[in-house]
Amino acid sequence: MSKRSILGLTYAFEALKDQVDVDRLLRKHGLTSASLDPTAHIDIATELAILNDLVDFIPTDDAGISVGAIFSLAGYGPLGMLLMSCETPFQATQIGVKYQKLTYLYGELSLKIFSDTSALCYLPHQLPEKVQRFIIDRDISGTYRLIEDLRAYMSLNIGMTELWLPYPKPNNPNAIEKRFNCPIVYDQPEARFYIANEDLQRPFPSANKIASGLYTSQCNQLLERLLGGDDKLSPAVKNHLSLFHNNYPNATQVANTLGFSERTLRRRLKCEGSSFQAIIDETKYEKAQQYLKQGKESIDDIALKLGYKEAASFIRAFQRWSGITPAKFRRHKGPS
Repeated sequence: MSKRSILGLTYAFEALKDQVDVDRLLRKHGLTSASLDPTAHIDIATELAILNDLVDFIPTDDAGISVGAIFSLAGYGPLGMLLMSCETPFQATQIGVKYQKLTYLYGELSLKIFSDTSALCYLPHQLPEKVQRFIIDRDISGTYRLIEDLRAYMSLNIGMTELWLPYPKPNNPNAIEKRFNCPIVYDQPEARFYIANEDLQRPFPSANKIASGLYTSQCNQLLERLLGGDDKLSPAVKNHLSLFHNNYPNATQVANTLGFSERTLRRRLKCEGSSFQAIIDETKYEKAQQYLKQGKESIDDIALKLGYKEAASFIRAFQRWSGITPAKFRRHKGPS
């Protein structure tokens, strides 16, 4: 199972310490406060499940902005040092894209170059709707903090010319617009940090090729450790899918979130005697049983919650899983 530094959670708990009962939240996931040792790592599926629960304690929609704002350069370990040893901001951006799996992001970074500007792009993964806005804001604000820190350490006057955000303009955009000191364009297909090409070519005063080679080696070793391991993947995939309602991710999207290629995900599941389709069917079947036992919703509504466009498709699937119709299951297993 792919892992990442526990610091991503630590930052979130620190920023929201007045709203969150950290010990209670961690116990739910079989962890303790000792798990937050700065040198520890956590598997991605567990971290995402904790973040999904965390948003229940958050009083505002823009809390992710404040969490991302404390993601300091020092928290990236050897990657942070590697960025500081680069020759220019442009090279640092390329390095950041190359080693993005050493960050805390739930999305894909890429670099797009235009005539006068370049854009560091962030395409969010398919995440549970409940936690999506929080993670997007956290990741974008954290990336901006990284740019701010590099600019401050290098004493360079580098600013963004424009920022794209991948969601509609909120009713109250004050926290967002206060955080980012540049024009903002909402409702875009991805986030983009636009920076003038002239600024990206300014030399870093701390550029050091020898140090760069050392930190590159350390980043490669760390990446190998984080992406390795022989933990079973099936439980992580199921736990991840259980966070969704209605709009379930496909195998490629799940693989991207958990840090694998789709081919690797399918191969490892096959070695475990399972498959992506089997896990998503099992997840939906368990949710369907829960909804039917509660007896509060119609078959049509349950079908929609499970991602089916029509009740007939859900009924056929349920019969395949259980051997009986949802209506018969409800009569025998539902509330008396």
